[in-house]
Amino acid sequence: MSVHDSERGARAVLAAISNAGKRDLSGFVARFGAVAAIEHLRSRAGSASWHRTALKRLNGANPWDWAEAILERTDRVGARIAIPTDSQWPMSLNDLSALSDTTDVDLAPPLCLWIRGPLELGAITRRAISLVGARASTPYGVHAARQLGYDVARRDWTVVSGAAYGIDAAAHRGALAAMGPTIAVLGCGVDVPYPAGNTNLLEELAECCLVMSEWPPGTRPARHHFLVRNRVIAALGAGTVVVEAARRSGSRATARYAVDLGRALMAVPGPITSALSEGAHELIREWRGELVTTAQHVIELVGPYGDLEVPKPVEETQESGYVG
Repeated sequence: MSVHDSERGARAVLAAISNAGKRDLSGFVARFGAVAAIEHLRSRAGSASWHRTALKRLNGANPWDWAEAILERTDRVGARIAIPTDSQWPMSLNDLSALSDTTDVDLAPPLCLWIRGPLELGAITRRAISLVGARASTPYGVHAARQLGYDVARRDWTVVSGAAYGIDAAAHRGALAAMGPTIAVLGCGVDVPYPAGNTNLLEELAECCLVMSEWPPGTRPARHHFLVRNRVIAALGAGTVVVEAARRSGSRATARYAVDLGRALMAVPGPITSALSEGAHELIREWRGELVTTAQHVIELVGPYGDLEVPKPVEETQESGYVG
């Protein structure tokens, strides 16, 4: 990979020196191209917010030097960069452009994506389900997430989640147990093991499935990264399932993005005595989320969004004895 691959290099450096999802930058790149955006920065003549932010972060450096360093590190960590003109770019992410235009929040698609793993991103996101929920999950929530992850993956649907503790990790592990595809969408670089307790999980995902991020390798996790990456999780799935969540859970943001994108919103019910199920129950009662308890329920709701017919029901996983 070389900086002379200009559009790729330009998008990479813009992603590194700007805030993710910014409409003003996304609009400029869509109209003039990423290379023009870099040259615009070098002229130092702009007044848009993205321009000011990028110049501040560059601190006088040549953006093409940044691009060269980013591309070299991408190669070094065994990652690759996807941009919207690539065949591996998920078309579902383009829906974020329309969503950003109709809200007061910056929700534009990523400028590019860093990917680690052997699978082809565009192909496996044609039939994908997002499974999210609480980090401080209960044994019930972990069981439900692993079961759903396993059964969704057995039906050749990709499980998308955020690799966090709790529900996210359980969903990924369920898909791995089924030897099905799963994608971890990170709020840091694809070479940064975060959270540290999921290091082995992340390495396994990079070896046999996919780990992806809109931030370049080496980027440390930051709170606002996780808030904006949730829009990507929601956009990649034909629907979002909230497995377990408290009333003020961050999963509500992913659920809101799913609703605004016109995706199916689903929630798994839990014990009425559990505070960690209050958020899921609220999605069903007040947000008109669909109550689901099995993978078949999920696929029946999102099947029309897939590129194939809904598979015939498979006996729910009494045989999947991996759940403790």
